[in-house]
Amino acid sequence: MTEPGELTLGTCAGELLLDSQTLHCPAWDCVNVLDLEESGALRSGNPIIPGTYGRLAVLRHRDQVTVTMRMLVTGVFDPLGVHWTTNGYASAFEGLVVNLRALRFLLAIDTELVSLPATIQYPTLTAVTAAVQVENWRPVQAEGTPIARATFDLTVPLGGFT
Repeated sequence: MTEPGELTLGTCAGELLLDSQTLHCPAWDCVNVLDLEESGALRSGNPIIPGTYGRLAVLRHRDQVTVTMRMLVTGVFDPLGVHWTTNGYASAFEGLVVNLRALRFLLAIDTELVSLPATIQYPTLTAVTAAVQVENWRPVQAEGTPIARATFDLTVPLGGFT
């Protein structure tokens, strides 16, 4: 059982890792991992062959897909599960600021990285991977609480995880 203020870890949809770092811990939790099952639309078509019947088969490609990921972030615990009263923070609000900054660093928002390796570890112990790009970090604090909702856009240039 979790303590008040501790986020439950992972979902039945699986665990999302960016650059081998989990997005599910006592301080934050990514709540819509299943949305990454979406794949990009197929593009291309079979052109008509002039002067004959039929069409020329052309290899199709997946378009990139962008999913807005949703997270809950708390300041009551740090990523290792240590309560704010024992880790030296003045308050859970300070813990929230520290956790939001750590998450921003983890997501590599301020870097010029072309892509990050991402993995979805399913409860069945199978995993899928993709190179992803992270953009548009948007945290919003719930008024009067050390809890924030945050979103970011995760783009999969190859159109999906494999």
